[in-house]
Amino acid sequence: MNFFSHLYLDAYGVNIYICPYRRFDQLWSDLKLPEYKLNKSTAGHCARTGNKIFILFNENHLQPGIIAHECSHATSYLFRDILECEHDNNTEEIYSYTLAWLVEKVNQTINGELITHPEDLYIIEENIDYQI
Repeated sequence: MNFFSHLYLDAYGVNIYICPYRRFDQLWSDLKLPEYKLNKSTAGHCARTGNKIFILFNENHLQPGIIAHECSHATSYLFRDILECEHDNNTEEIYSYTLAWLVEKVNQTINGELITHPEDLYIIEENIDYQI
């Protein structure tokens, strides 16, 4: 299975990458990010650096619960770390819509309905504070 998607949320200036573990190391390197060690024995993982969120999956564990779990982390990164917006009663509805949208995009990516080519979409910014 070969899936990859790059989503750019223009309103927030955020890049979201959806990919299997086996493509993560090359993607991270191509984006010229600091070294990051990924534990590839887990079913899924979500990582963030600057305005980039990576939703990663072990291709042998693409269950709905794992997809929702990793998308929940991605939504938290978006709201808490990038938008600096707390998840509370005032943001519950937009948080839930964002989570549902991400789950849909991951499913479309895995099913081959939403495929992008990373070589055409890399946006490499300078002077970003890369934090993991």
